[in-house]
Amino acid sequence: MQPIVPPMEKDRKKSTEWPLYKGQSAILGSRKSQVGIVTLWTPNKLIADKIPSEKYAVIDNLFSMAGISFLVRNLLANPSVRYLVLCGADKSGSGRALKALFEKGIDSKYVIIGQPGYSIDREIGTGAIELLRRNVELIDMIGVLDGLAVLESIEGLKTKDAYSKPMVFDEPKIPEYDSIPESRLMRIDLDPKGNLVVSTQGRNILVDHYSPQGRLMARFRALTAYRMYKLLLSHDIISELEHAMYIGTELQKAELAIKLGLKYVQDQPLAKE
Repeated sequence: MQPIVPPMEKDRKKSTEWPLYKGQSAILGSRKSQVGIVTLWTPNKLIADKIPSEKYAVIDNLFSMAGISFLVRNLLANPSVRYLVLCGADKSGSGRALKALFEKGIDSKYVIIGQPGYSIDREIGTGAIELLRRNVELIDMIGVLDGLAVLESIEGLKTKDAYSKPMVFDEPKIPEYDSIPESRLMRIDLDPKGNLVVSTQGRNILVDHYSPQGRLMARFRALTAYRMYKLLLSHDIISELEHAMYIGTELQKAELAIKLGLKYVQDQPLAKE
């Protein structure tokens, strides 16, 4: 299974280089090409193996909506790219959202029209997005997994001039937090579905589920924190987000203790036996 990461957000390059953002598996072709290819969830190598590298500028995936802004930024940074082929398996709906962006644009809140929850970085600006929509032709091949079919779609495309100078935009302003309000730090929210007690036994992680009244309801056993979290989810015994996050940290700590031969006690730092 492919990792669920936004494409083109790795390896931020200097503004004179392109692509500005690219995924770990991005395949670069020719800077002279006017074609970009997005393969969604289909491994891009499967498509690239059938297409001569001089036929495309870059081939990359688009696993999630978070990658759309990175893709838009790349296109605007290289206005010589006049065609964008959209192909491959659309498992997350990112292809549908990208298609809607080109067909319908965005609303006043930078949300792609018809795609609630899919938004574009405000730093790009509506004017630049409209410029992109008018000048880059989207070739919709969603669901097509055949590289030869993609090659056929780009053969004979008309050569066009760049539609503007390269454009590079500020990065999104992301708030950072490193302190917890005292009121939040001291507050304890009890889970109405009960309490969980984490312990270890040999190579196993154990979780005992107690009712709010203190009665032991069930015991869960797993070899890894991941397996345990899936086990607990399958039995629907956690209802509070804070409780779930807390238990997640304790499960990971318990697994680490088992691997390193340390003593695990819930709510306590790991220590040597």
